Amino acid sequence: MNESQISVRYARALFKSALEKNLPDRIYEDMVLLLEISKVKEFNSMIEAHTISNRQKYDITSEILKGKISSLSDSLIKLVIDNNRELYLPGIARYYKTLYKKYSGIKSVLMVTASSIDRSIKDNLKQLLEKALKTEIELSSEVDKSIIGGFILTIGDQQYDASVAASLKKIKKQLFETSVINI
Repeated sequence: MNESQISVRYARALFKSALEKNLPDRIYEDMVLLLEISKVKEFNSMIEAHTISNRQKYDITSEILKGKISSLSDSLIKLVIDNNRELYLPGIARYYKTLYKKYSGIKSVLMVTASSIDRSIKDNLKQLLEKALKTEIELSSEVDKSIIGGFILTIGDQQYDASVAASLKKIKKQLFETSVINI
């Protein structure tokens, strides 16, 4: 069984349990937190270490998350570690987030800019997009200096490229086509 199948099975089971216990929102917050700690190099080193027992891995993880996650999420982490599947925790958390967003009707939106943007601009954009799309959105942003200026907005599988780099490419293409025709 490959990694994604394992992550999907655990995430689906967690989501089903969360729905039964009326905790999908709480578990979503737990999975966001789990993804955050899984970005920490030391945490990953501990999880990947074969010299650390499953019990120690669970104890360390439990201590890090103590008082911050629900008992359902804690039980999942224990089960996953006991089954030697701890490397799949980030994948489980990611897929749970996907299930939750689909269930809740939340759209993921990514905005790429050439430089970081102020929180107030991000909040205003989020409000405008929620109004236009008539649904709640989760707005994330990235910085990519290669776009020179402007922004690239990705909503689901659609992308709106208002970057300077894209505009320059269009102009270059138009100039090339014009010069080829005139020759």
